[in-house]
Amino acid sequence: MIQLVAGALVVGLLAISARMMFGNGVGIATGMLAALYAETNRYDQALARLADALKTRPNDTAALMLSGVIYEQKSDIPKARDAYEKVLAIEPRAAAAANNLAWIYSEHGGDKDKAL
Repeated sequence: MIQLVAGALVVGLLAISARMMFGNGVGIATGMLAALYAETNRYDQALARLADALKTRPNDTAALMLSGVIYEQKSDIPKARDAYEKVLAIEPRAAAAANNLAWIYSEHGGDKDKAL
């Protein structure tokens, strides 16, 4: 019984997080599924879902941002950098993308001022 309650709590928290992250972007189900794949280290499946979403909504900053985070987790820094740069091209005041991009530039070389 405790496992069922804990599982329901996790699903509920994922739903709330997905609504906050993807409410104006990728569909909630797609966002939740991609986030769940990422949380379970199934990065390629997460990226495939996000790529599908970006085919129909190429300027979806939520999908681009999550893609960047996943690429970072996979240590694919060039693709992470590209994703964050796309977010900032669409939404120049996106603080999370600017922060992550500045970190990439700091750790892996690049123009830190471009992120700031």
